[in-house]
Amino acid sequence: MKKFDFIIIGAGLSGLSLAIEMVKIGILENKKLLIIDPQNNNDQPDEWSYWVKEEHSFSQLAKIRWKKVSVACDYWEKEEKLKNFNFEIINRREFETYVTRFLKGYENVEILKVWVVEI
Repeated sequence: MKKFDFIIIGAGLSGLSLAIEMVKIGILENKKLLIIDPQNNNDQPDEWSYWVKEEHSFSQLAKIRWKKVSVACDYWEKEEKLKNFNFEIINRREFETYVTRFLKGYENVEILKVWVVEI
């Protein structure tokens, strides 16, 4: 039976972001990580959007990056720069491909394509 130090259930934006950051900061040195996900993501949106304060491990994947916001109605309009945050949108499949390729370079990270039915 294989043993793992960390298990992430779900290979969506949160799970894969956590995995890539664990590798990059060195928390997985001499540790094993298992990511469990059935990889049947047809019900997931094609794009993910989020707020970010600084560059991150997959900033280069951002298709859209808003640095200002506009609000308008029939009689009023206002535009403001987003001072501390940017709003980014990435393509889900490009993100999954990028992170999966990155993680394949680490023997201590395994992705298991199964359903979790009980914990």
